[in-house]
Amino acid sequence: MSAEMNREKIAQIKRYKKFKRIQRYQRQTKINILAAKFFTYASIPALTACPSVHSVAHNDINSSFEISSEMTGNKINNFGIDNAVKYVADIDGEIFLNELNRQHDAITSKPAGQARDSYIRSLYGNINYCNLAVITAMKRSEADYLQPFLSDLENPARCQSFIDYVKKTHPDCIRAFDNAKTANLKRGDIVILNVARRDENAVTASGKHTVTFDGKEFISFNSTKKYGVTSQSGDVIDMKKLRKKELTKRIESMPYSEAMGYLMHLVQRKSKDNNAKTYVPALDVFAQNKLGKAISFDI
Repeated sequence: MSAEMNREKIAQIKRYKKFKRIQRYQRQTKINILAAKFFTYASIPALTACPSVHSVAHNDINSSFEISSEMTGNKINNFGIDNAVKYVADIDGEIFLNELNRQHDAITSKPAGQARDSYIRSLYGNINYCNLAVITAMKRSEADYLQPFLSDLENPARCQSFIDYVKKTHPDCIRAFDNAKTANLKRGDIVILNVARRDENAVTASGKHTVTFDGKEFISFNSTKKYGVTSQSGDVIDMKKLRKKELTKRIESMPYSEAMGYLMHLVQRKSKDNNAKTYVPALDVFAQNKLGKAISFDI
């Protein structure tokens, strides 16, 4: 091999090594940013002391990864895990609201009248769909730890079924109120209002109407609009608390590093959602194929 060829070979090797260093740096930077979110909210061991993070480093941050569980012991109740769970629950609540708004916009973008009604029926099969729309948005947007809870709900189109189900599974996550305006609602709460039956154009046929509080207004289906908080009575489901309970149950038997790795993996969903990438089937396809249970409508 000539000296010139040898120099070119060495230059190629150097360029390749430089490229790999840059690639490793980019990946590690993403991991550090991800971990920094937890440092802000929780007391977590240093990045270099967390084997699960080292496992992430060998894969692209947006792909699945295997967890190294070299660290052992149940530390789920310590400060770090508890605050990380709260942070993930907050993120997942925002992802749900984003999906609910996308679903709401998809309906309101249709011309009012027959075109919109036909589209609604193609999604839900019935014009009284307020609770079913909320459950559909959750099934499409919630992380895996909440899916078993959603899958066991019978009659998702019936508002009262949702109330009864949460009272049975998480009685501390639901409460009755006399006046929504003074009920101390939180962003992301699901509210089932008591609505007097009126004529056939009323938003409910059952005396119940499910809405979601976005921090300022109610996001409403059936009527499919957003409006200010009313003075009606009803029940409120604390979805943030419910998510935290289900997530804690999901990780409570994991070793510390595995739990932290799983929580960090869940945080990745935020960047995907913010980038407006759709990782779920089209709404009409989802409604036809993914609801899974036979349902009775809210009548």
